[in-house]
Amino acid sequence: WQSGASNGVVGIYMQRYDANANRLGGETRVDPTDSRSPRYPKVAMEDNGDFVIIWESRKLAAGNRIIGVSAQRFSANGTRLGGEIDVAEPHFNGFGRAEVAMDSDGDFAVVWVGRTDTFVYVLYSQRFNKSGAKVGTETLLQTAVNDIVITNPDIGMDDNGNYIITWVEQDQSVFPAF
Repeated sequence: WQSGASNGVVGIYMQRYDANANRLGGETRVDPTDSRSPRYPKVAMEDNGDFVIIWESRKLAAGNRIIGVSAQRFSANGTRLGGEIDVAEPHFNGFGRAEVAMDSDGDFAVVWVGRTDTFVYVLYSQRFNKSGAKVGTETLLQTAVNDIVITNPDIGMDDNGNYIITWVEQDQSVFPAF
């Protein structure tokens, strides 16, 4: 979950539970303590209990706020596996909420909505192996045209790593999105 303290510091936290809803260990901060206003965490878990958490990350570059998508892998016992992963390179024009899915071996894929420098909405995905290394490059799945806005991406993955992605396209000239 996303938590905000009274001093304005926001962090992404997790709590593991067993099949009977008993807590396993304590609350754990997921994102680095130096991250800026992370939000929208999502989680996916493989068959052995290892899991990955993704979130929208906000950083500063040359005095400007940029937004990216980050991930952190964990073992079934809650131990971090490797460091923070940059899923999508930070961008000045922002991202929509990302989603993640994982197969039975721990390979995972992330889908997200971005905007180009000319504010055109685009839909991307990126695959990762179970070690958190990128498999190939970002895949451009869809580019919006005219007054179309792409929102609400989602992803599902089977045990073999095959996946399906859905999204919503909304015509702002007919139904303003914002």
